[in-house]
Amino acid sequence: MAVSASEQVDADAAAAQGAARNAVQHLREASGDDYDAFMALPEDARRAAYDELVRAARSTLHAPLRGVNAQKRERLKTMKVLILDNSQREPSVASVWGHTLADKLEIDSIVRGLGFQHVIAGVPTADANTVDDLFCQQLGDTPYTSWTFSEFTDWNLMDGVPVFDDTHVPVGMRKTAEYGLRHVILEVDTCASFWDCNFSLADFTEGVVFWTRWLRERATDGTLIVNLRDLAKGMLRCPDRCVAMVVAMAELPRDVRPAALLFEEPFGEYLPCEVGGWTALLRATMDAHGWPSKFQENGESIDGALLIHVHRQWGLADAVTLDALAGGCDGIMAAVCEEGAALGHASSAVALANLARLGNRDVVTRYNLRGVIEGARQVTKLTTGAPVAVRQPVYGPRAIEAVFGFTAVGGGVVDHTFDRDGSGTAADDVFLGDILGVAEKPVRLHTLATPTQFAERLAQCFGADESFDDVLGAKLKDGLLALLASGDKAECTSPVGLALLHQRVTGTLTEAMVACVKGANEGGHDVLLTQAEVCFKEAQGDGEGLTYSKFAERFVDPYLGARHNTFGVDLGDKVREAVRKSFDLDGDRDIDWDEYRVWLVWALRSRTPSTASTTCSRPSSGGGLCPG
Repeated sequence: MAVSASEQVDADAAAAQGAARNAVQHLREASGDDYDAFMALPEDARRAAYDELVRAARSTLHAPLRGVNAQKRERLKTMKVLILDNSQREPSVASVWGHTLADKLEIDSIVRGLGFQHVIAGVPTADANTVDDLFCQQLGDTPYTSWTFSEFTDWNLMDGVPVFDDTHVPVGMRKTAEYGLRHVILEVDTCASFWDCNFSLADFTEGVVFWTRWLRERATDGTLIVNLRDLAKGMLRCPDRCVAMVVAMAELPRDVRPAALLFEEPFGEYLPCEVGGWTALLRATMDAHGWPSKFQENGESIDGALLIHVHRQWGLADAVTLDALAGGCDGIMAAVCEEGAALGHASSAVALANLARLGNRDVVTRYNLRGVIEGARQVTKLTTGAPVAVRQPVYGPRAIEAVFGFTAVGGGVVDHTFDRDGSGTAADDVFLGDILGVAEKPVRLHTLATPTQFAERLAQCFGADESFDDVLGAKLKDGLLALLASGDKAECTSPVGLALLHQRVTGTLTEAMVACVKGANEGGHDVLLTQAEVCFKEAQGDGEGLTYSKFAERFVDPYLGARHNTFGVDLGDKVREAVRKSFDLDGDRDIDWDEYRVWLVWALRSRTPSTASTTCSRPSSGGGLCPG
């Protein structure tokens, strides 16, 4: 009897989990409860046990495929997702624009409305006047659990190893208690130098227990999350130690065991399948030693939760994050936006949107996804002083544009007959516009856009008009191609750019287009436009405008005479009349400043920054008048 796809997924998952549990249990029985003794085994013996565990934990997660990986997709679709928000801290890491206290307070106001239940407040330091310290001091009551970072040791080592007593309290731990906060992320290195100085697993667990009790003496509900911040290095140098550290924490009594385990991929260079394999190994180890995820059971408790934080360096971060979630992570530590670290990190905005796209209902109900995406834009601006990059996935301005007029490509027409995930139905398509509640995607115009797309974009920008049809769309596309062929870098997706293209092609502007161009904010060209306005009004004198003859004498004729155009002959009355109509938008044979400004804006938008940085009073008109 053939099994269904869902039954096969369940069977594969059960097989993988069972094999991993058996392997971990085998490792435990082989070494006994004394993991220090296990670490003392010959390297070949330890490596063989570790390799067996890795093979079993990975199991079918990375098997060769035909179609899609149904097991991974099912996990990503059905899991509960925990976000440990780091928007207060991560975006300012290595940023040329650091956060001020006002920035942090504004970020806090953003984060409070997104549904996050766990938020990192900062890194307390020895200097009480740092922004993180000032923010932590005045945090007060919050609708979320506030976390801080602390080192595992104060690094005042004795004989090369950490000391755990009241005189060697790490500053982060001490300041957290002083500020009335209760929850600490303990930063632990699997490859720290003290491991080479007779620092044992028993010593490690002693430190975890001591800091847990120390914190709870000052706050009865204090909790720790242990962060293996160099796990990627550890999985290459000492993978058996990494596994043993997790086992040692898992087998602690529950009242002194860390609430959750966090690990990082800080280099941004390891493949998704590699990090996914490490994740499966850690999850299987935690489960086999009595530290399962309560979060997947009830969506509230973080006991036994496994989290990951991924830095961006080579473009792998978002894929790594999804593979880690599929491999057993319960969630991520991340800011809403990607800013931070060297080249950023895997953000919650992108991760949550991907999970929603894959059909995960938990993220849709648990978090305010629209708010998260808008928050990503706001935190980016607060951190960098600049808007989000136009091609930023999910929360950038181009993320939801309708780009192509055909199917089988991202940004193209949606083919609702295509079963995108191999689930057996084509009715489960979820797109970013749906997540954000955008009924109509903004159309992007370019050389491959169809006439229909040009007509649709006209209506989007300027409202309904009987002239906005495919015939006009074809003319506009031909006009765009001609401008590009002549060397004009014409942009026509923005309302101003499209209005100016319409004017170039048809010689007219609708009322809505005129209003659009008049109100255009040409950031970066304000000085040039002001200079041009001064020049125009100097020629205008006390009048309300210029007759076209006077305007032409000052601004046009110098470019139409035989000595000033590429043909070497006077261009004649017909050309002059066509030029007049281009400037005289209302046909009254007078030119006012708003009409001239339309032309100048087009000329500036058709130039690279280097050629646009001259005076506007004469060369801009010339640039528009030169035949091409």
